[in-house]
Amino acid sequence: MANTTLIKTITVVLPVKRSTNINTFDTDMQHIHDMLATTTIFGISAADLLQFQTDITTLETDETHVLSHLAGAVGALNAQKTIVYNEAEAFRAAVQTTVNKPANVANAVALVASAGMLIKGKKASTKQDLTAKPGKLSGTEDLIKKSVGRRAAYLWYQALDSNPTVFVPCNPPCSLETKVTVTGLIPNTVYHFQCVPVLPVKKPKKGGGNITTGTGSGTGTTAKVAQGIGKATQSVKVTVV
Repeated sequence: MANTTLIKTITVVLPVKRSTNINTFDTDMQHIHDMLATTTIFGISAADLLQFQTDITTLETDETHVLSHLAGAVGALNAQKTIVYNEAEAFRAAVQTTVNKPANVANAVALVASAGMLIKGKKASTKQDLTAKPGKLSGTEDLIKKSVGRRAAYLWYQALDSNPTVFVPCNPPCSLETKVTVTGLIPNTVYHFQCVPVLPVKKPKKGGGNITTGTGSGTGTTAKVAQGIGKATQSVKVTVV
């Protein structure tokens, strides 16, 4: 009797758990949506993706309610987080079914990455660092940056596609959150966006403690930022609606 080599099932996992910090959770769920929206191989319908985007947006709104200390906001956030997570789990199952088909096994790593997901037991690949999506109002864009840690600030920049190497500060130019809604954009115009993180820098040992340069408020000046500044993200090219 000939020996038969069994092919081990590829297990696909989400990049986050249900208990993951809300900022990271939002960013990764948006990344999954954006990646799935660019492919049809997994058989996920446009209607399901549209609902997924709607639920992610609702989750982000719930997060702002929590930050505003509205009554019942935490419960609403947790409930909505579960809805978004369960939707992503359904997509994960579809991706796992697809990559385990004999014709797709050889390309499993690339296929899973194209869904914004991971293969269990394999080192995570680099995720998209900056995500852009249309804002709720015309002429606005929601930017989401992968977090670089606590007490960091984020500088936001934009450039017109007609001159994509000349970046100017967005409105607002700086935030303490990883998400920002950029306003004052021209509808039906192609823009490039970048984000530059600003990290805390340490005082000399005698002084003790940490200082953070360039944080300011969401609309504050960033002209004095010098130390602690990080590298700009890859540019994201989008058409503002």
